[in-house]
Amino acid sequence: MRTQCFFVTMLLAVCPVAAASTTPIGWQKYVVPETGANVDFPNEIFSQDAGRPDWGYGRRFQTRVMAVLI
Repeated sequence: MRTQCFFVTMLLAVCPVAAASTTPIGWQKYVVPETGANVDFPNEIFSQDAGRPDWGYGRRFQTRVMAVLI
């Protein structure tokens, strides 16, 4: 029982630190000029402009790992 209380206390002590260390993600609105369609995307994650898509309208944004078509 004493060990269990110790672990619960430690868990509660560590959780606020983990929550406080996260930073909010910034959002950016992208509007497709040809259609007026719009989307908000997390610009801190998809920070690189990958240019126009091979077909259709819009813009591609990517991370270091993958490309995303919007």
